[in-house]
Amino acid sequence: MYKIAYLIFGKQVHYNKILAVTFTNKAAAEMKERLVKISGEMQSIGLSFSDQQSSLVSSSGDDGIDDFLQSIQSTQPASSIKQLDAHSFKWIGTFHSIFLKMLKEDIEKLEMKYTKNFGIFDIGETQSVIKDVLKQLSLTDVFKVQEVKSFISTQKNNGLDPHAFIKYANSDYDQNMYAVYDKYQKALELANSLDFDDLLLLPYLLFKKHPNVLLKWQQQFTYILVDEAQDTNWIQFELMKMLS
Repeated sequence: MYKIAYLIFGKQVHYNKILAVTFTNKAAAEMKERLVKISGEMQSIGLSFSDQQSSLVSSSGDDGIDDFLQSIQSTQPASSIKQLDAHSFKWIGTFHSIFLKMLKEDIEKLEMKYTKNFGIFDIGETQSVIKDVLKQLSLTDVFKVQEVKSFISTQKNNGLDPHAFIKYANSDYDQNMYAVYDKYQKALELANSLDFDDLLLLPYLLFKKHPNVLLKWQQQFTYILVDEAQDTNWIQFELMKMLS
């Protein structure tokens, strides 16, 4: 969080140019809350940054974050700055919430039936779709619903939609799973709905197929920060690489 404060209040980077990704909604909310508090403290003393102040903070580097925050109390007031609130930090959030915002803008660029008012199926709804698909394919005695759900989730988190997965489907098991996965995905598309894993898979496919869309989002962000980056899975890591 202090790095973000340093970028916004020290290097004067606009808050909408900073992408900060966390793993939980709680962590994102706490981050926004602390940034709002700092913003309020700075506004209360009418703090802005002269060339001298900005130079001092910038020259101290990331290790100077604490010194910078301490300077809030000792700097002479200049002109007031805008008071920020939690809504100001649109691009601080979880992986899924961040990429949901991007899909709301660009999902219609995919060669699919989705519109911008798509819905998101919860666990119960996705299980119901899987159950219906298994029944239609006469595979209810072959696969359990949870088994299929886990399988599909794994493929999506490895960046594989049904068309990509079929290349690796060599066994009868894989062929049957492909049939389920493909029919499941078509059912979601027909309902104009995504499952939770689609919130990462579809941006990944979108960026791969449409470099102009990727470029737009690359230009949106000057800085990208990932909390606990070592814990990212394959698709999360790839998405961050794409945007960098």
